[in-house]
Amino acid sequence: QTCALPICDIGVLADYAGHLKGLSEADRYTRFCYNIKDENIDKFILSILYSLEDHHLFTAEVDGKIVGFGHLARESDDWELAVSIDSDYQGQGIADKLMDYMILWGKTRSIHSVFMHCITQNTKIQHLARKHGLRIVERDGTEVTSKVDLPPPTPLDYTTDFIREQKELLEQMVDIHRRMWNNLSPLGKKV
Repeated sequence: QTCALPICDIGVLADYAGHLKGLSEADRYTRFCYNIKDENIDKFILSILYSLEDHHLFTAEVDGKIVGFGHLARESDDWELAVSIDSDYQGQGIADKLMDYMILWGKTRSIHSVFMHCITQNTKIQHLARKHGLRIVERDGTEVTSKVDLPPPTPLDYTTDFIREQKELLEQMVDIHRRMWNNLSPLGKKV
């Protein structure tokens, strides 16, 4: 399951920071294209907090547990797309679904192009980028930049996005109802 998150929620940013800090050294390198330290992740999260309108976060969940994040960050007229998945869940198509979701979300919100930076050795993310229409526009010894211009959204794109949003809202309401019922039920019986 994938969903967009309200980035203004400080808990969301804390979850994102925890996820990034929990990545292995190799996964941190492939995500940021350098060996980022915890204190630099904190600075990165703080920079998001100072420019919320330029960032959108997305989650990938398995059995109610967040196992990955997607991040869209505005850079001039384009948006940088980044994805990171917990190591135990990599290779299961989760990043693919997350990118599908993010690209559809961007199309229906007037984002016209997205790009990704990745290290040249990261063939998995390069394959994923190509699968989603991103083409290499720049190659620098250690880094590759891929970009795609998003086509205008179709009525089906808007309908798909609307249905997904309604499903997310319904799931949130069911969760709230379940938690309220558990708090009110006698002897703390769980529903």
